[in-house]
Amino acid sequence: MKAFKKILTGAAALAMGLTMVMTTGGTASAAACYNYDASDTMVTSATPVFNNFCNAPYGIGAEADFVRVRQSTNGNNEDNVANAQYTNNVDSTCADGTQFDVWNYVHNNASDHLNDNGNGSAVAHNAKIALSAPTGTTSTKPFTFGATVSADNATSVSDTATLNCGGKNVTLSMVSKSVHIYSSAYGAWHDLSDTAVNGSANLGSPTFGSTDMWGCFNYRIVVVYSVKVTEVKTPAPVLKCVLNVVADTKNKRMVTATVNGTAQNATITGYTIDWGDRSTVSNKQTDTHTYGDKINSAKITASFIATYTDAAGKTVTQPVSGADCIVPVSFTTTPPTTPPVTPPTRPTPAPVLVATGAGSVATLIGLFAGASVIGTTLYRRMLSRQ
Repeated sequence: MKAFKKILTGAAALAMGLTMVMTTGGTASAAACYNYDASDTMVTSATPVFNNFCNAPYGIGAEADFVRVRQSTNGNNEDNVANAQYTNNVDSTCADGTQFDVWNYVHNNASDHLNDNGNGSAVAHNAKIALSAPTGTTSTKPFTFGATVSADNATSVSDTATLNCGGKNVTLSMVSKSVHIYSSAYGAWHDLSDTAVNGSANLGSPTFGSTDMWGCFNYRIVVVYSVKVTEVKTPAPVLKCVLNVVADTKNKRMVTATVNGTAQNATITGYTIDWGDRSTVSNKQTDTHTYGDKINSAKITASFIATYTDAAGKTVTQPVSGADCIVPVSFTTTPPTTPPVTPPTRPTPAPVLVATGAGSVATLIGLFAGASVIGTTLYRRMLSRQ
């Protein structure tokens, strides 16, 4: 690369064309950047400044966007540190077991002419990178990866990138032994501990791990690691509706209905009872109803509302009924009981009473006398025949 001959600092550097840009994605903290032109007159810095080129070569572009993600294809130990597959945001179906590479880029923009073999003002001292990833997290929301580059004699810069699994419920985990670091000054990749993720790693270039990072494009560093998504298999809900109906002991037309629901891996969020006579009740698990005299039969139908999360991570609201939540009822109208008709009792005739007046006594004497004469006459005739 061409050496950056011209060194300007402070207000002079700003006056000589420091260009304000808005980064495209991420949360990069840099508010201004140098325009890269590869000329001998390119403006740069006498002291360490991290990731501050607007249009870095080799496809890097805006250096402030220095955390990027891609779906892994052939592993992450590639020599092209600016692989075009890396982007600030990745949308994926996140099939079970899919791996993703997270790319973290560091460039000290200070002039190489002020490195002074490691003793100059361009060298960043105690340079480190802190990496964050939501490993061990199960979520349907996007995963955010972050990095912060710091040094004792430079302003820290930070950035993020995201992985969106389209609402699918997945668990994110580290791919073991996947953390690697590269600089063209090393000539090869070096391994880092997995603890560097959600921890920190020393940055050193041209000397690996020294924490002294010289200024110049030749000493830029890339740290990559891989993560994996595992689908969380959401068990299917077990849903069953059972309706119990009990008649009142005194008023047979009054019934009490209770809806009982089985909702494994789901939540019951409401009830409905349809009495079958154009009457319904909602949001009651138990209710009492009295049928009118003109209703001879009805069919009570009940249901409950089950809410659960499906395998795609979407919330489902489903009414649940079924044969066990339908109970027919019938009512028999009993005619009023008529008492037996008892035939009227005929009255007993009153006895005829013998008159007791004076005339009646004379008549009786006369009758008695007549009977006596007849009896005497008959008796005499019998004696004469003898």
